[in-house]
Amino acid sequence: MRNDRRYLEVLWAAWWAGLVVVPVNAKLHQREVKWIIENSGARWAFVTADVAPTALQELERQVDVKSHVYDALAQPLDDALAEPLSERESDDLAWLFYTSGTTGRPKCVMLSHRNLMTMGLTYYIDVDPVAPDDFMAYGAPMSHGGPASTPLRT
Repeated sequence: MRNDRRYLEVLWAAWWAGLVVVPVNAKLHQREVKWIIENSGARWAFVTADVAPTALQELERQVDVKSHVYDALAQPLDDALAEPLSERESDDLAWLFYTSGTTGRPKCVMLSHRNLMTMGLTYYIDVDPVAPDDFMAYGAPMSHGGPASTPLRT
């Protein structure tokens, strides 16, 4: 899907449910997308219809994040403090990150919940400290993940 706030909703909802995410760059060629789907064993896709490739038609389900179907799935829980649907450990798989494949087929990198937490917590300490009046601009595809956005000073 294109960069959209719903991208983050889908990521967090999947992790809440104990699932593993396989974000795919919307600009990849359909052959690359098909290969990633087959290699990862992905079964569902959350998409924006304007960039959803036909390669996704082989999945069990495809949900347009700008549809009534998505709105129904994304309804808030009655209990905002509800426990996750599936408890996960820090070393459990959270994300299958596929490289760009510039030297051949994309390579799969397996990221655990601990990997994601550590990257998120340390980026702004080690690379780009953030001041209270800073804001962020994120120009990269969200499928590429990460806090690799640049703080902009006010």
